[in-house]
Amino acid sequence: MGKVRYAYWLEAMEDFLSYDEEDSSNDDVKIMEQIIHTASKYLPEEDIRKIQKAYIYAAQAHLGQKRLSGEDYIVHPLRATQILLTLKPDAVTIQTCILHDVIEDTDITYEDVKSEFGQEVADLCEGLVKVSKVRYHGEDRQIETLKKTFLAMASDLRVIFVKIADRIHNIQTLHFHPKEDKKIRIAQETLKIYVPICKRLGLYQFQL
Repeated sequence: MGKVRYAYWLEAMEDFLSYDEEDSSNDDVKIMEQIIHTASKYLPEEDIRKIQKAYIYAAQAHLGQKRLSGEDYIVHPLRATQILLTLKPDAVTIQTCILHDVIEDTDITYEDVKSEFGQEVADLCEGLVKVSKVRYHGEDRQIETLKKTFLAMASDLRVIFVKIADRIHNIQTLHFHPKEDKKIRIAQETLKIYVPICKRLGLYQFQL
């Protein structure tokens, strides 16, 4: 029964997973080259250097960490950044996406990020830590409250944009998770919270 339910939720998220990666490479250097190529089409060289700095910093912070897929952890924030780039975000938002897990998953602190990248990036990264704590536990009566909480905790919409890009890549790699009950919970949470928020914000480039 569990496998059938999981398959149902994955099928229901087909539109949410409409973003296609440019390639299937897990080489973070190659992915970063693609990010720079895309960002360079609308951002000045000064901003590109800031983005490169964020990549070097995040790669060092996540050094040695692996995802359940077996790939280097840094691949995840870079893939999320590729998704985010469909919105043509500013350099600060791109930096934030690349750095979005360093406070939560490494020894890097808010003050460290602030010192290296400024308060704006640090505040956005801290905001992502907060919204990541919003969880769906299977009770539909909680959905509206959770959505309102999610939106309220993200005082800057850029936090939501990064979090959605992060969620899309997490869903794309969800099959690597060994616990089926958690896969189902994440799939349900995505459909019941993230998809409606995307629609509310008019993020139709994700074909929700």
